[in-house]
Amino acid sequence: MSGGPYPVADLAAYLTGRWRLDRTMRDHRAGQTGTMTGVLEIAPDGESHAWRERAELAMGAYRGPAWRDYRLGFVTPRRAAVYFDDGRPFHELDLSDGFCRQRHDCPPDLYSGVFIAFGADRWQMRWRVRGPKKRLHIVTDLARDG
Repeated sequence: MSGGPYPVADLAAYLTGRWRLDRTMRDHRAGQTGTMTGVLEIAPDGESHAWRERAELAMGAYRGPAWRDYRLGFVTPRRAAVYFDDGRPFHELDLSDGFCRQRHDCPPDLYSGVFIAFGADRWQMRWRVRGPKKRLHIVTDLARDG
């Protein structure tokens, strides 16, 4: 994706909606590359927002559905706390500068993330995962759907 970074003043307003999701994954340990194509929907749900990914995954011999759910709690208009669907904290997200770096320590693995807003309707997530059994690079491109 080109452009960016695009400063986001109201993160909830920016993220809320339906996004086309295109993800590439490279598992350096297994020597595999995969893709995931589908939809990310972010919507108010009680006191927080629900983050729901629904997609088709092709990785190694697997071809089929994939999903992931998170919760977003907006701490300020510019910043959200991201939680796993079971309530455990994952990371914070602040795109007020159009760019955000985060780390998530999940022993024995370390997740390093970069988030970039490229415009009002495009953003990207990049994760590097390192650990004794993991060495992954994951890039997710998101474009507003509709």
